[in-house]
Parts: sequence; structure tokens; C-alpha cells
Amino acid sequence: MSSFPINHPSIAHFTHLASLHLSLPIPQPKDIFHFGNDRTSTTTRLNLAITGSKTGTTSWPIPTALHWGAGDYSIILDADNRPAALMRTLSLKRCLFRDVEESFALAEGEGTWEEYRRGHFEFHMATEEAVGGEVWG
Repeated sequence: MSSFPINHPSIAHFTHLASLHLSLPIPQPKDIFHFGNDRTSTTTRLNLAITGSKTGTTSWPIPTALHWGAGDYSIILDADNRPAALMRTLSLKRCLFRDVEESFALAEGEGTWEEYRRGHFEFHMATEEAVGGEVWG
């Protein structure tokens, strides 16, 4: 879960606008996050999600206790920590990093299976022992 406060006024305002635009009640999001660890990767991945090229994402480490599930909404922040997109979790699959299926890696929209593995290893797993860690996807 992001350190961004879930009760921040910008989150309530964005959720309200999304509810109006979609003509359905959107409950308070369960998570607030941004993609990437720099402006460029955050913006690139956000745009991939908004255009529908990115339909999957990985969460690591897995929060204890897991605070969202299938059907829950999350807010994706832009590089300036402003709400930019509403995401609904459709399904969750827990697996070891080494067992991530190619179809899921491709759903991340960030390149080939090998590029997924290399990029996520570099981003999420700084030590060799973390490679066996579980991920949510």
C-alpha cells in the first residue's frame, strides 16, 4: 500500500468524479499507488494502463494482511502524486516470482517475458535471495 493517505481530499474528489463519469457508485479505493520509481517510468506505465496496453500488474512485497481483492478499486497516481486513473482488480494470483507465466508478464505491457523478468528483478528484488519471493499478479 502506498504511503499516500487514502483519505486525502484529492482521492475523494477523484473517486466522486469517476463515479459520475461511469454512472455507478465507486466505493473508497482500497489502495493508492504509482507505477515506477522515477518520473519517466511512472508516466510511461500510467499511460500504458490508461490506453489499455497494461492490463496486469505485480505487487511485491505482498502486504500482510492483504487489504484488497477481486472487485476492489485502486487509484493510480501520476508522477506528481495526483490521482490519474481508477483501476479495478478483476483477479489475483499468488505465485513465486520464478513461476510468473509468460501471458501475465505480457499483460504488464512492458515488453517481452524476459524484459518483464529482468525489469521486475531489478525493480523489486535487489538481492538474490528475494528471487524466490511471492508476488501478487
